[in-house]
Amino acid sequence: MKTLILTCTLLISGAAQAHFLWLEKAETNTVNLYFGEWQENRIENNEKLKKFSAAKIFDATAENKTPLTLHKTFFSAPITTNNDVYMTLASLPAKLNRAKEFYHTAYYAKVGRKETSATLAFELVPTVDNNNTFTLLFNGKPLAKNDIVLYGPPKWQKNYRSNDQGQITIETPWTGQYIIKTSHKVVNKSGVASLEKPSHRFVFTNTFYVGDKAKQLDLASAL
Repeated sequence: MKTLILTCTLLISGAAQAHFLWLEKAETNTVNLYFGEWQENRIENNEKLKKFSAAKIFDATAENKTPLTLHKTFFSAPITTNNDVYMTLASLPAKLNRAKEFYHTAYYAKVGRKETSATLAFELVPTVDNNNTFTLLFNGKPLAKNDIVLYGPPKWQKNYRSNDQGQITIETPWTGQYIIKTSHKVVNKSGVASLEKPSHRFVFTNTFYVGDKAKQLDLASAL
């Protein structure tokens, strides 16, 4: 019976997963944008990536938007900062989901956790530079009681929920890459979402590194 319960739990958990966009820093003044499910080692190829070609990648000043180059399984963009790098994509057309509801998805992503003020409309912001306590902000205001998932280096996963102040404190027990993912839905006020007036879904990911990898990337970016 325990085996059956565990199997069902895994199936339900797997069914709840969804593709997302995330950023990764390379060691040669480059940031890469991927689409898939990092925790499942699923990375989509360029045929599915093409629809995200309008994504904007920039630093915290939002002044230096960099061009994207499409590769087999990712976009790359040159960067000239060792601070946080951001991505926005809000130009995708609305589509119909399985519940027969029209919705529009806006993607936001960040690599790094140095900046302690929000740059994006939907963002987890560390309370202190490289700290494990974050505040989830939506249009500049804390977002309470929102589900957040953290993926760790051995493809470990832990779920969190923001408190009344929109904050969470995560655990980072291993050296390597982590990704935080969260989403927020704003339903059409009329109650009937249409292609012209869809509901809105916001998806945010934050990639950061703990240990030697973080030090290596900082040094490489400073060269």
